[in-house]
Amino acid sequence: MVIGIGIGIPFSGQKAKQVFFITMQAGLMDFSITNGEGVLWLFPDNTTSTADRPAKTLTQPGTVFLYCDDFTKADIEISDNTTNANYIGDLSDFPPLTYYAHFYNTNVTGNISSLSNLTYYANFSNTNITGDISNLSNVTYFAHFYNTNVTGDISNLSNVTYFANFYGTNVTGVLNPHPSLQHLYLHYTNLSTNDTDQTVINLDTNTTATGSRGLDISGLNRTSASTDAINSLLAKGWTVTDGTVV
Repeated sequence: MVIGIGIGIPFSGQKAKQVFFITMQAGLMDFSITNGEGVLWLFPDNTTSTADRPAKTLTQPGTVFLYCDDFTKADIEISDNTTNANYIGDLSDFPPLTYYAHFYNTNVTGNISSLSNLTYYANFSNTNITGDISNLSNVTYFAHFYNTNVTGDISNLSNVTYFANFYGTNVTGVLNPHPSLQHLYLHYTNLSTNDTDQTVINLDTNTTATGSRGLDISGLNRTSASTDAINSLLAKGWTVTDGTVV
């Protein structure tokens, strides 16, 4: 899991700093920060560290407080360095992230409305998060909701320019893809036959992306109305994993 932090939260006594709450199980807390200034870690046993990667072993569950002068810097990243399973926090623990959030295969919970300020990259695959994707309508580059409990109308993600994956979610609706979108994965969602047809047609009509690109609508039904669009995408170099023609 890698997390790019946005605006932080001031804390008493050090108003110039901001804080990120990291709730952990007992064991290794191997989070690290890159490009942070004025870094201070406060652990549940009241010890502290100013290291970028303190690799602290927690003897019991608790919350680690990571303080930093300015989490709004675009180049700041926080990584858990493979201690995903020990992280048990909620999305509401985070500062209002504005740029980059990557939660893969973690125990993080919460509603994506807590991160409605994201504008670039959102990856929540294999997590227990919930919420409506309309809360992330400002995301412009990467949207990955693989195997999550999010819902909503995919039309809200029409600004995504590179990668959109909704595998195994309860999303519905018609996407009007951005012309530069290069990967669209809708397999095993709840899209209706008509919405699948129209989304495929819209993708073919809009796209300016050629070469090694991908569309997956397996597990969905479509009709012959979108066959020309499928063939056109194939001719443009797209790899298409088709659904069932009904």
